[in-house]
Amino acid sequence: MKTKFVFLIPVIFFISCSNVQKDEVKNDDHNFSDHALTMATLYNYYADEYRALTYQAYNIASERVDDILKDQPGNDMLAIVVDIDETLIDNSPFEALMIERDTNYPYMWNEWCDLARARAVPGAVEFLQYADANGLNIFYVSNRKKEYVQASSMKNLELLGFPQLDEHHFMLRLAWSDDNQNPSDKQKRRDEITA
Repeated sequence: MKTKFVFLIPVIFFISCSNVQKDEVKNDDHNFSDHALTMATLYNYYADEYRALTYQAYNIASERVDDILKDQPGNDMLAIVVDIDETLIDNSPFEALMIERDTNYPYMWNEWCDLARARAVPGAVEFLQYADANGLNIFYVSNRKKEYVQASSMKNLELLGFPQLDEHHFMLRLAWSDDNQNPSDKQKRRDEITA
């Protein structure tokens, strides 16, 4: 009986502290979002669990490629369409800078991209190299702005070893125009791929 009682005291203390912290956070949405961004950035940068989960996701994707190729061997019309940011490359150093300077995107975004120093998300390079070696087309569809960061974005991915980095496979966001009234909508670019 003593053991149960001793165990309950820390649990009750922890629960009561948690409730106090939640009440404090509810009263200050800005504080909560800052805290959440800080924790998410640290998680991406340091957590072994994050790396394990990304490897797991890309291993499952490789298995799916194998399954599809069993059903459709030699089909050169197969493609993988991927985003870039936080899918292939990790921008947590940029996020850390935003936290440090108490600001957010788009501040310093083009400068960060121009450095071409983002690290690969664990498992991403190996997966796309595997897909490339098996004859699949790879299309990079991102809302990074083509007119500002296309060359540096391609350079960053090339330095990391990503395959099929050419104008045909690299589709960034175009500027607004009468023909492109919703530049951040990726569907038009996806339609070009399927066409």
